[in-house]
Amino acid sequence: MNNQPLISIIIPTYNRANLLPETLDSIIAQTYQSWECLVIDDGSTDDTEGLMKIYSQKDSRIKFHKRPKNYKAGGNGARNYGFDISKGEYLNWFDSDDVMIPEKLSLQVSRLINSNKIISISKAVMFEKDIHTIVSYHNKIKSEDYFIDFLNQNLTVLTQVPLIKREFIKNNNIQLFNENLKAAQEWEFFSRLFYVTNHNDVDIIDKETVYIRKHQNSITRNSNFNREFEYYKARAYIKEFLLYRGDKRYQKFFNDYNKLFLENLLRTDKSYLLRFFKFEYKLFNKIQVIKIFLIIQLFLYTGKGKSKINFNYGK
Repeated sequence: MNNQPLISIIIPTYNRANLLPETLDSIIAQTYQSWECLVIDDGSTDDTEGLMKIYSQKDSRIKFHKRPKNYKAGGNGARNYGFDISKGEYLNWFDSDDVMIPEKLSLQVSRLINSNKIISISKAVMFEKDIHTIVSYHNKIKSEDYFIDFLNQNLTVLTQVPLIKREFIKNNNIQLFNENLKAAQEWEFFSRLFYVTNHNDVDIIDKETVYIRKHQNSITRNSNFNREFEYYKARAYIKEFLLYRGDKRYQKFFNDYNKLFLENLLRTDKSYLLRFFKFEYKLFNKIQVIKIFLIIQLFLYTGKGKSKINFNYGK
């Protein structure tokens, strides 16, 4: 066991004391034993702390931490803090209401070690109530170009599934989860990760290793458009990331997306219009953003100028 590389399992949690035991029990049951499990509390008001005292005493590999104030509130800040204090050679971000099959870590780490690949991906299933009530399968995990397929959402690689070499994240200077996002943060992070990943570096396990609990995302407590705006922001951050790297190959994808998003704004909720352009102004060519904003105002008042809207900042 001492020769086995350490795996860090990082779990953000918020008021999941009723579900967390099933998750932790599935980790304790892993056939691979060299792991640490860091549960990062994001300000729970239930009995999460009391529960974690019991589990930490039950298994010293399970450790409980509270997110410090210098990390923003939310799952992203908790995930990032967990990464910063973790010690493992391999990383598995996980959620506090999902379940691993007993062989998950063993399957993935052995294949990474034997192949010298940097990330292992498997299939997953989604369930309700218990793991025997399966509602869907996430089995689109193979690709020749992980970035473009993930960008277009042709892959279903969920946060809980991958096992990743820590050195790959550090060597490629990959920024962690964006703490300014309240939705689509996993998509935004893995888009950047896959951008610097060659498909030959990805190990595929053609088997379900994770049970994902179906539940409502917390942001759905707000309006649906709040959620849609977070998805827009995630794509804007990826666009900024690519432009910073001087990569203009995908500008049509983002240009087309922004046009659709803008049309939806104009048709359903103009109150977000100024917020949209403020965000564009913050990230991109300010003169170009002002120009587009003025064209939109012209269109709103006269019905003309729509054809001149172009969000291709890479020109």
